[in-house]
Amino acid sequence: MLAEGLLPELALLEWWDGFLGAGDEPPLLLLHAASNALAASMPSSFNLDWIGLDWIGLDWIGLDWIGLYHDVLHINKNQNIAQAKILLHETRRCKRVGMVLSCAVLKRADLMRDFWRTHGAGLLLTAALAAACTALARLPALQQAGIGVLTVAMVAGMVLGNTVFARVAAQTGAGVDFARTRLLRLGVVFYGWRITFAQIVQVGWAGLLLDVLMMAATFALAWQMGRRLGVDEDTTILIGTGASVCGAAAVMGAEPVVKADAHKTAVAVATVVVFGTVAMFAYPLAYAFLGMDEYAYGLYVGATVHEVAQVVVAGQAVGETAAAVAVIEKMLRVLLLAPFLLLLGAWLARRRPHTHGGGQKWVLPWFVLGFAAVAGINSLGVLPQTWVDYLVEADLFVLAMAMSALGLRTQAAAVRQAGAKPLLLAAVLALFLAAGGYVLNTAVLVLFA
Repeated sequence: MLAEGLLPELALLEWWDGFLGAGDEPPLLLLHAASNALAASMPSSFNLDWIGLDWIGLDWIGLDWIGLYHDVLHINKNQNIAQAKILLHETRRCKRVGMVLSCAVLKRADLMRDFWRTHGAGLLLTAALAAACTALARLPALQQAGIGVLTVAMVAGMVLGNTVFARVAAQTGAGVDFARTRLLRLGVVFYGWRITFAQIVQVGWAGLLLDVLMMAATFALAWQMGRRLGVDEDTTILIGTGASVCGAAAVMGAEPVVKADAHKTAVAVATVVVFGTVAMFAYPLAYAFLGMDEYAYGLYVGATVHEVAQVVVAGQAVGETAAAVAVIEKMLRVLLLAPFLLLLGAWLARRRPHTHGGGQKWVLPWFVLGFAAVAGINSLGVLPQTWVDYLVEADLFVLAMAMSALGLRTQAAAVRQAGAKPLLLAAVLALFLAAGGYVLNTAVLVLFA
């Protein structure tokens, strides 16, 4: 007979032990009967079937996930019934822990259900827009024009945001705002999969020095000209960031640091599209008059043209060598986005203490650290290139969701209210990138000759 206090399942197991002898494996049906008996001993409030979580095995006893009862259900021929009894005793002692863990699962399920109820519609809307814009951006005409998916998503979002979005804003607003903020930061983090630290070696110290000088000079000029033209600080910083670092991605990375309004971010992205497109066509036409070889031209394009897609088009129009050098130089500018945002955040924390932390110590933006960490992991080459390619595609989709959400929240009236001054500021910066970049490019190459 069984000792007093043993679980009901032990009676079944002991019966099987006496029927065939110790060491024989109980059939699966018998073990399921044991599991059902223990499940019946649990309080009804912990029956998790009603929330559809039986797929993770919690509908049995709520303890399978901590591995104790799992061992009982997988007894092999080398184990006897006595070992099963020990495991079941251990399961019983941990029953209270299982209840706590079950409560945690229920709470998490409630939170996820509430989140999906409030944010699901907006996230589905931005995901649908991102998918449509991704397909549209693959059209040959747009690819030849150097217009990427982020630009298409921004424009599409603005069109819908100023037409039909108001009708569904109450149902989708929370999800759209989540995509515009949280998903944007996640997209910036995963942007690091595009670059490696080895790219610094490929362009050498000359390429690194050129990028640092151009970034510092362009942003400093943007700040001074923005003040003279009367452009507000947020718009000035965003336009200067887009021109000096890496286009729309840099603008989106700086937006949470600056804490700018959506329409100001949209204005900055628009200037990147307009003047980056002009540079994309103008640089190849001017190549014959620049007196550069393809390597020097590639450095020049990579250090001064706004968007990655625009850099690719401007480089390939001259040659494969020019395109390869231009893309590497451009990726180095992307790599400098992390230290740039760190310096920008520290500077704004001192300049705007009331909106960037008050008298508290400045906190490093988590997504900047994430960006640098991802770039470091990518540099180690621990993931297969196929996986990295998938991650890059996924990141592009997340950024497209963020851009479409930004467009949905951008009102044309607010953009018009910005006036012509932001465009004038961007035009001055574009001229400096072309002329000043040529001078600095020549000087750096002579220095490292």
